[in-house]
Amino acid sequence: MPGRTVLVSDPTWDNHHGLFQRAGFKTATYPYWNRANRSVDFDGMVKALEAAEAGSIVVIQPVCHNPTGVDLDERQQAAVTDVLVAKGHIVVFDMAYQASAPASTTMPPSCAATRSARAASWPIPSRRTSRSMASAAAA
Repeated sequence: MPGRTVLVSDPTWDNHHGLFQRAGFKTATYPYWNRANRSVDFDGMVKALEAAEAGSIVVIQPVCHNPTGVDLDERQQAAVTDVLVAKGHIVVFDMAYQASAPASTTMPPSCAATRSARAASWPIPSRRTSRSMASAAAA
């Protein structure tokens, strides 16, 4: 899979580009933040994910989005999950800051992305398998 493109949000944590590029992937972005309205560009995000080549690799930050700190609500996350499933995209969930979420959202709402994925019958790897998945993706 090296040489394939990994889609990351715009903006994103700067290291997302470097991590994937070092592993031999190209990176591109999908809209996430509407700077003018200071809110999630939900429509732009969905349109970009729908337009992406089927089976694209997509990094999703479902909780404590870095650098905006603004997350999709459960309705938006469910709609994004529908697109990701319909397109057969390969999703990398970056949930590094889950423990930093406000106490009222730490577990149930912040896990909406993975709950939606599980409900859609996506295989959700455990932490133990993430390294072997990275190796498989590079093959």
